[in-house]
Amino acid sequence: MPEPAIHPDLPAIDRYLHGEMSGIEATAFEHRLGQDAALAREFKTQRRLLGVLRTGFVPPPPPATIPLPGNAAPPVIPPASLLGGKLVTMWLAVAVVAAGVISTGAYFWYQRSSALSRPSRIEDAYAAAAASKFEPTFVVCEPDDLGTTLSAKLAKPIQISAREGVKYRGIRTDVGGSPLAIGVVAEVGGVHVVLVFDRAAHNTPDHPTTTTTTSAGPALYRHELVHSGVLVVELSPSNRPLVLDAVVIH
Repeated sequence: MPEPAIHPDLPAIDRYLHGEMSGIEATAFEHRLGQDAALAREFKTQRRLLGVLRTGFVPPPPPATIPLPGNAAPPVIPPASLLGGKLVTMWLAVAVVAAGVISTGAYFWYQRSSALSRPSRIEDAYAAAAASKFEPTFVVCEPDDLGTTLSAKLAKPIQISAREGVKYRGIRTDVGGSPLAIGVVAEVGGVHVVLVFDRAAHNTPDHPTTTTTTSAGPALYRHELVHSGVLVVELSPSNRPLVLDAVVIH
């Protein structure tokens, strides 16, 4: 497999992000960002990756000893200082981020699979979340990071936008639907919301601008839309969608 192409201005982006440019250099670089759309896209990508590498996802503290099946060796976690170095190539940064997402998900799957049972229906995802006080399986609060995680899970470009008054709490894995289904926990003005993302059935028509609302139980509503083969369901006590309009599927 051929290696991904490295943007020719990656060293300049790297120097700018690490504050290594002089004032004149930085001004000239910022002017180029305003004129060169390709450079601006690459800059945004590298800045986002650097932010994820520096902050990462924030799971609850693990126990001192993590039991592993068989004789598998525990994962080796590099010191935090190793994450503050240069962005050498984009593929390396992506690999580190992907490894973090996979290891975080694997840890919580192993630790909580015996305690949490996957609901058989999407509607039951809200009750499952309520039973654990709407705690996420792992914490992902930034909309951009949520979009990256959902896109990787469903192999579709999904964007989650920030909305005033909407607090994203993280990802839940114990949602109904297909094995690919994944959930997002949010809070809007004290009202808890569970979003479930799943692959739509093959014969389900797309309704990207139409939201269907049905009762999903006592004081619970199901708002859903289908776009580009992805089913998005919002579950909450509100009879109108609270977060659904923050979801964009390309």
